[in-house]
Amino acid sequence: QSSLMTSVALNNRAPYKICVTHGFVVDLDGKKISKSGTYDKPMAADHFVGRHGADLVRLWASSIDYTDDVPFSEEMFSRLGDTYRRIRNTLRILLGNLYDFPAAGVGDPGRPASARHVGATTLIDRWILERLNDVIRDCRSAYEEFAFHKVYHTLNQFCAVDLSSLYIDITKDRMYCDAPNSLRRRATQAVMHEIFDALCRLLAPVLAFTAEEAWRHSVPRRRHSVHLEEFPQA
Repeated sequence: QSSLMTSVALNNRAPYKICVTHGFVVDLDGKKISKSGTYDKPMAADHFVGRHGADLVRLWASSIDYTDDVPFSEEMFSRLGDTYRRIRNTLRILLGNLYDFPAAGVGDPGRPASARHVGATTLIDRWILERLNDVIRDCRSAYEEFAFHKVYHTLNQFCAVDLSSLYIDITKDRMYCDAPNSLRRRATQAVMHEIFDALCRLLAPVLAFTAEEAWRHSVPRRRHSVHLEEFPQA
């Protein structure tokens, strides 16, 4: 408030283009949590970062609708831990399936092979690419609106249901049983490569360290960070 009044008085304009505000952080009983209050549990950010990791704290912050009061408890991190492990496991499985995919390690690392230009894609491949387009559009729109909880729910749903429960499970046989260079297997790898690349970029603002770790593992000789990349286009 003081910076707004000072800037208007001196420059006749606000000192910012956009202002995002949030509600109070409250415990499960609705009691406000503040630095000046007397709260009997350790509530400093470094306590939770040290115990749960920075990315889990970031995931919690992205999972809430901050336009209302924000409920907070230690138990919430346990539940979010399951979500985090699910997302990380999805990235791990995609990486494992790309271990012998040429485009993941050669050529221009900044330009992943587009699965849409690889032959032999099956119906399930084309379906997951359409779902990926929906996810990209929804996440880009949510980021522009600072609606981080929508990004969280969109990516969690995509990883848990569309990828883990459906696509990865359905394509398991071709990944493990088809000949390594079969057109069907390579086409599915191209699809997974495109999904992995998009997920890393979309997750980067939320799971900053996890996205960077996965990004570096996909092409070890990459020297640039995922945080220097643009969001994928639908």
